[in-house]
Amino acid sequence: MCKNRTILCHRFSVERRCSSNRSNIIPNNFLRNMDKSMSAENTPEGKYSILVIGETGTGKSTLINYLTNFFHGGKPGQLRLSIPSKHYNATEGLNHSEKNAADTSKSQTSKCMEYDFKKDGLVFSFIDTPGLCDTEGTHKDEENILKIMQAAVDKGTLVAIMIVINGTQPRATTNLQYTLNQMHNFVPDSFLDNIVVVLTNCNRFSANFDLSHLKPWKVLDSNSFYMDNFALSKPEKAWKNDKEHEKYVENGWKDSMETIRKMINQLKEMGSQATRTFKEMYKKRNDINSNIKNILIDLEKLQNLQNILEETKSNQQGISDDIEKYSNYKQTQEVECKEYVKSDFMSRICETCSNVCYKDWVQSSSILGIYTSSIYKIYKWTTDPLHKIVGRDYCYKCNCSLSAHYDTDEVAVIKMKTVEKVLHEIKALHEYHLQRNVDVENKISGLHDDIATVQGALRAKEQAIRTCCEDLKKVCSHFNFVNELGSIIDVMQKTASNLRSIEAKRNANKMIDDLRYFVDKLTVGQKTDDSCFLD
Repeated sequence: MCKNRTILCHRFSVERRCSSNRSNIIPNNFLRNMDKSMSAENTPEGKYSILVIGETGTGKSTLINYLTNFFHGGKPGQLRLSIPSKHYNATEGLNHSEKNAADTSKSQTSKCMEYDFKKDGLVFSFIDTPGLCDTEGTHKDEENILKIMQAAVDKGTLVAIMIVINGTQPRATTNLQYTLNQMHNFVPDSFLDNIVVVLTNCNRFSANFDLSHLKPWKVLDSNSFYMDNFALSKPEKAWKNDKEHEKYVENGWKDSMETIRKMINQLKEMGSQATRTFKEMYKKRNDINSNIKNILIDLEKLQNLQNILEETKSNQQGISDDIEKYSNYKQTQEVECKEYVKSDFMSRICETCSNVCYKDWVQSSSILGIYTSSIYKIYKWTTDPLHKIVGRDYCYKCNCSLSAHYDTDEVAVIKMKTVEKVLHEIKALHEYHLQRNVDVENKISGLHDDIATVQGALRAKEQAIRTCCEDLKKVCSHFNFVNELGSIIDVMQKTASNLRSIEAKRNANKMIDDLRYFVDKLTVGQKTDDSCFLD
């Protein structure tokens, strides 16, 4: 049952996957409303504001009507009522939010209503709140508690929180115990002595209810009051013509008026307390839950980054394979090439076509060769001009110009040579994949930086949660951190379990374990009377 009763539940988008978990997150508009309404300076001096809470059907509205009679001089037979009841209509013309006074199974107060009464220059403002634990279910209770706490903050200053309980029942119902336990988490330490309990439908001697059943609340004896509201529980005709009955009503009325008088004096002695501590508590709670929400977002972001990193590394392996595949873009082959080497004979070679027109026609190193060469030179000197005169200026061998020929003792030799051939298409693919690899390495480096940034942000948010929890404990030492953070830590655990990176999962689990240990440490020393109501 307790897992379905988390107060002020607000779902994260990432929590929708885990519908059984609910987190205690105060809506942002609630904090904005607090910022607007939290101004103790706007509260008139001499105004005492009292928040009235209680289970549906315990008589909160009836108490307001008794107070109306006290301040406006009403009495049996001449009742003055602010709120219509089952047997009587309202007489004061005040606004109210009662829906169906005849149905006692449902809360008749749909929203917080303020009833101001003046006496001796002072204003006593009683804030009637929606009933708790009615037949509309837990969700309605959560909604009503939010309204009640908003009303507490709106006042700027507050004298007391008044809990109205049916004094004829022997003990608090399980639902009321749970609800009061949840509300206990909303009240700062500085306000605990300003808790007032009113037991209705009884007097001090006939009350069955034991105040010890209100744990973890501790109510001072001076703040406990008993009221018999019999005068409004029956129609006037039921007792008007019965002297004994009428006397009983009148005596009960006097006792109730005297009880109210003592109650008003006690409220005066308490004095108003600024509700800035309420705002501070809600601000800390909102900061805690906001950081937890952002941690969930960062865990998802971390998961996405890790997934992208793994995918990128996998792609890099493929790129490396492609680089290796296209690295052989140079090929070798054997080709013929002409080289000139020294020879023992003279040869005549054409400069234009490199043709050896007269090969080894004379031996270059012999005396005869020298002589013959000289004769050839004379011959060449006399015949070449003659050839030009007769119109023959070309070689019989290659048909190139005679002037393009020269004589040398070198001879051309054909040899095989190994040369490299570059396959440009393959080379282009190789260079393309090299650039891809550079881009991937830059991307991987950037992903590592992004992951480090997210991990740093997670550590900062974890530290912010710790700081807020420590500050919150100073304001409200009984604050239930287990209930506040337990379910959302479970969601964090489920989110972390989806991480595919071993390192990321290890870091996330360590952070979650540290938070759990920290919550346990904060909880050490707190009372465990209400442990059965915790998740």
